[in-house]
Amino acid sequence: MSVKNNFFQRIGKAKVIIEGVNFDRLLNDIVTRQIKIIEVARQNNILILTISCSFLAQLIALLKEKCYTFTIQKQSGIANFFDVFITRWGLFLGFLISVLVFGFASCFVWGIVVENDEAQLQQTFNKILAENNLGVGVLRFNQSSYEIEQCLLDNIPELSLVSASFKGTNIIVNYTLQTEKEEMLEQQKKVNIVATNDGIVTSISVTSGTALVKVGDVVKKGQILIAGYKIVEEEQVECVASGTVYANVFKSATIQFPLKTIQWVRTGNFLTGTEIKLFNKTISNNQPDVDFEHYETIITYEKYNLLIPLEFYVTRYYEVESVEIEQDFESSKESIIAQSRLLALEQCSAVDNIIDESYDVNFVSDVWFVTYNIKIKEKIS
Repeated sequence: MSVKNNFFQRIGKAKVIIEGVNFDRLLNDIVTRQIKIIEVARQNNILILTISCSFLAQLIALLKEKCYTFTIQKQSGIANFFDVFITRWGLFLGFLISVLVFGFASCFVWGIVVENDEAQLQQTFNKILAENNLGVGVLRFNQSSYEIEQCLLDNIPELSLVSASFKGTNIIVNYTLQTEKEEMLEQQKKVNIVATNDGIVTSISVTSGTALVKVGDVVKKGQILIAGYKIVEEEQVECVASGTVYANVFKSATIQFPLKTIQWVRTGNFLTGTEIKLFNKTISNNQPDVDFEHYETIITYEKYNLLIPLEFYVTRYYEVESVEIEQDFESSKESIIAQSRLLALEQCSAVDNIIDESYDVNFVSDVWFVTYNIKIKEKIS
């Protein structure tokens, strides 16, 4: 076996498997010739040596001199790297073409991602940008964030703010809708002060207008508290109402706990469907005929954005059946009270002044009702 003794072949490690006997004498000869061994292992009449490739030619010469049978099982290092590409030009050429194609494809935009798309404007954005030679399929260097933002603002009147940025081969878009002009005018021309919540009035201060409620009154949300007029010499004169009204407001939450309840559990049977999309268009859709009477679906999604943006959707249809179970209220009571309290607290803000907390427990038709009440002092004007 011949081994090239060039610079690159001298880098790395080689494992040599030797068959024969008198390995002690062979090892002494190896040490005498100053061949450095990295690792040695022996199995009956087989000796396995791991050495630096720089000593491989010397070891091979010694083994041939001693008439040993040997094989080189593994050679690592930069030598192998160059050998692969020297002997496999097709692999190298394919790798080079892949790099060039990937580099060329990465110069284009292949997807538009709209974050917080509450108004469902994704398709509208795609269409408008395409009509203006922007977006998907256009060279990244032929479009800018500013151009995209201005294009969307000019063509969609309901947009207030638009932010566009590039991430890889995608355009990331965020937007804010304009506040309705009618609502703004209504706020500016507000005449009466109305209750913003239900409650019991605890204090009222009027600087302009006429109070229509007094301390202790129960008021409903939307009820006029201070009217936009004042009495001058027994005549009603219009004005802009101004003042402050505080009330005790109750935040409450109720949780039902039936003694018997139905739970849906999986039977173990399921069906699988797949869908593949390219540029938000379905190119393959294989869905099963679901004959389950009751089932739940779980959809998983993966996106591969290498040369082309392929999107894979896998849908699992799990068959479920109803099972009736009995529940013990006493063992769950404290947990239910805590849950109802959390739900009530979610209706309060961090600055609310909590005056009192209480809960009620009632039992009606095999169902326990736990209601948690929080009383706060709130400005309702």
